[in-house]
Amino acid sequence: MESTIVMINLFGAVALLLFGLAQVKDGVSRAFGARLRSGLATGTRSGLRSFASGFVATVALQSSTATALMVASFVERELVKPRMAQVVLLGANVGTAVTAWIVATGIAWLSPLVILAGMILHRSGSSARQGGGTALIGIGLMLLSLHLLSSATEPMRQSPALGAFIALLDNAWPVALAFAAGIAFISSSSLAAVVLILSLASTGILSAGLVIVLVLGANLGGAVPPVIASLGGPAAAKRVTLGNLIVRAIGCLIALPLAGYGAERCRWRRQNCRSTPISAST
Repeated sequence: MESTIVMINLFGAVALLLFGLAQVKDGVSRAFGARLRSGLATGTRSGLRSFASGFVATVALQSSTATALMVASFVERELVKPRMAQVVLLGANVGTAVTAWIVATGIAWLSPLVILAGMILHRSGSSARQGGGTALIGIGLMLLSLHLLSSATEPMRQSPALGAFIALLDNAWPVALAFAAGIAFISSSSLAAVVLILSLASTGILSAGLVIVLVLGANLGGAVPPVIASLGGPAAAKRVTLGNLIVRAIGCLIALPLAGYGAERCRWRRQNCRSTPISAST
């Protein structure tokens, strides 16, 4: 019975996170949609501007999938060159990583204030302000879901079944990579998958190496939905989304063998951080 309650709480928190992401996307689209699309279409004259455009669009929309689909449509209409489109998507990938870092920095206590501010804006007469209010409500719900995820995953530390499953993944990193990619694909959000992974990691049940592998898998799985969404489109749009998937897959192939080294570096830094105050006091 207790395990059933834990799973209900976990799935509910994930659902709230996905709903918050959708609210942010809808709110930003309503408030800044036209300007965001025009800025993304015109801000691709150089590699640096293309990268910055993808970064800003993804941080605003909280979705690299939405950015990828917009860029693919711009390539289809010849508003963006295919080469610059890939640079835009690289910026979108970095934007997703930065967004996950911001969301996971322990600011969940701000969620009531953010939701209150969003409600005040949402009740105003301006359509742009209503969109901004919807986006703020979505951000507040995302922060609230983090608190719920932390509470839901805390009892998992004592679960023998989860411990055995984590041990299985820790001994088979390619399986862990595919598992995280599947979660990101099902949720259509690499950000949601990364936040879930970080919530589990905060309980201490995941090793540093496994966390790195799971995050790699989440980023890989997040590139699949745009490919599927563009299958019915022209060849130019399909090349953009498929190219993004290939770039992420190559990155995973390069980073996967280095995950153990990254885990050792993290462990070494933690040990040094713990030992420094002791040596200073002696």
